[in-house]
Amino acid sequence: MPHSSVLPSISLPTGITGTWRWDFDAGLFFADERVCRLFDLPSAWGRLGVSSERFLEQLHHQDRVSLTARVAAVRRRQDPFFEIYRVLGPAQSVIWVRSFGLPVREADGSCRSYVGLILSARTSLAVSEAPEDELVDTLIRAHDLAEGLGIDIVSRLLQVVLLETGRQIATNMTQDAPPSG
Repeated sequence: MPHSSVLPSISLPTGITGTWRWDFDAGLFFADERVCRLFDLPSAWGRLGVSSERFLEQLHHQDRVSLTARVAAVRRRQDPFFEIYRVLGPAQSVIWVRSFGLPVREADGSCRSYVGLILSARTSLAVSEAPEDELVDTLIRAHDLAEGLGIDIVSRLLQVVLLETGRQIATNMTQDAPPSG
């Protein structure tokens, strides 16, 4: 049974947090400001790249080893991944997140990095006001349903749709953000 289908937070509304890139060869994790805030890391580190080891320190200790092993297995197969895990946020708060990633294939067919998005699971069952959150939540529920029914092709297609949706929303967020400085 996939890890994502056994956690209790599956049906909770989600909030789009941000986007990331993990460069395995360089051993660096890059993230936008929202992901850095969630992981309680300086935003400059996200732009410049934080060491994989330092990034992994921000994962809940009970999830760190298993998540690292699952990411390594997915990377070997060069498959998309969909994971749910806990992050140590500001003031050592524990935050459940969903992470989606796609391999970036080089010209020689190798996979040296992954790109993706992180969604934070809310602890409240309150209905979200943001239409983007509702869209992502609906896609996640559809993914979970397809996965639970064992319809792998639909589950994988929905993973790709979720990633593209996140990319589009992140692009819109960036375009809508006020200029900094």
